[in-house]
Amino acid sequence: MSKFDELPPALKAKFLENGRAMQRFYTLPTEQRQFILDRIHKLNSSEEMKDYIDSLF
Repeated sequence: MSKFDELPPALKAKFLENGRAMQRFYTLPTEQRQFILDRIHKLNSSEEMKDYIDSLF
């Protein structure tokens, strides 16, 4: 899964505010990107999602 339109909204927002985070995400191996996306989908709130994404980038 690499298409920007298919990313979770919080991740897209983070990428729009921080282009370096997007560049870093897309340079990760596919397995690592998928792990991040799977983890984001398991979080219970948008605040948890934002905190997790901030911790990554």
